[in-house]
Amino acid sequence: MQGVRVCVTRNAAYDLHLARRLAHAKMVHASTPAKSLDLFVNGYHEASAGIKQALERFVSEHEGFRILIEPFLIIRQTIAVSCSHSSAGLLVRAFVQDALQQGFSENVVREAQRNGVALAN
Repeated sequence: MQGVRVCVTRNAAYDLHLARRLAHAKMVHASTPAKSLDLFVNGYHEASAGIKQALERFVSEHEGFRILIEPFLIIRQTIAVSCSHSSAGLLVRAFVQDALQQGFSENVVREAQRNGVALAN
């Protein structure tokens, strides 16, 4: 990838990941995902990294672009609480249990699947 310019959104999770792994490509930073795609569509660089669903939407609206089949990064998110504030942990646990009982996760999954998100097993 010598000489290839890849646009990324500054400080996005994939920014750090790619900065550590792309030895021969040049990282071009944009302040927002939309600005990154603007640079890409206007031909200022050869590739753009981003969230898969946003890039799928982009290529469906712009001829001459495609996305790679396999994602290069999957980010699993969670919640951390301070051990010195046990009440915070209890509140988070109660919130999560209540949300699960009310069907929050099923609604999130359903909405994500409507938007093309594939869930990890």
